[in-house]
Amino acid sequence: MIVFIAMQENIVQTNTFLEKEELLKRIGEQIVRIRQEKGWTQADLAKACDKDPQSIERVENGKINASIYYLFEVANALNVPLSDLIKPT
Repeated sequence: MIVFIAMQENIVQTNTFLEKEELLKRIGEQIVRIRQEKGWTQADLAKACDKDPQSIERVENGKINASIYYLFEVANALNVPLSDLIKPT
């Protein structure tokens, strides 16, 4: 019985991991959602965090693996905690 529970816990933990592409896509979707809730364009966000609009577009589309610091700067510009960018929708 204990082994079965441990196996179940391991399965649950394994299922919480995302593939890289899926994680990048979710982060991008969260940035888009928060940005649009504020009524901002990509250019507005780019200006607020001193990034170029093309890099914001690539992050929002999950095309690049942005650094934690880059995401921290985006979160600060959006006035949300960094954790909000990785929350599941």
